[in-house]
Amino acid sequence: MLHRLLLLSMLASAASFSQEFRSTISGRITDPSGAAVPGVAVVAVEKNTGSRSETSSGAEGEYSLPFLPPGPYIITAERSGFKKHSQEGITVGANQRLNVDVKLQIGSQLEAITVTSDAAMLQTSTASVGQVISQDQISVLPMNGRTALTLAQLSYGV
Repeated sequence: MLHRLLLLSMLASAASFSQEFRSTISGRITDPSGAAVPGVAVVAVEKNTGSRSETSSGAEGEYSLPFLPPGPYIITAERSGFKKHSQEGITVGANQRLNVDVKLQIGSQLEAITVTSDAAMLQTSTASVGQVISQDQISVLPMNGRTALTLAQLSYGV
């Protein structure tokens, strides 16, 4: 009986040590006087993949962007009546909780910055091939077990 109890406690402790690789960026958004700014649209864009995570600030100016994969990010925050805030150089590691506070500057609603560029359809600088399989595609695929290896075999070039 003691052996079973010991085995059960070891299995429970092993399950609690599972690692999460995704991270969270959170913070508080204020105006120049230090007052909280609610309803600010906050976007985190991963620079290498272009994946976006969006949220808006709450009543106390707080925001949280959970489940971000590791990589370099650009954080933008905007609301009418304020200048658009953009912050680069935010590097997210595995299983981190970063605090990025934002101080918005008063601006005109007529101020706008528009940046346009054309993305290359074919990556000619490297020979690497990548593919993203969405959660919707995974849920309808006829796979046994839904393992990562099975998904990798469905990708081209593998």
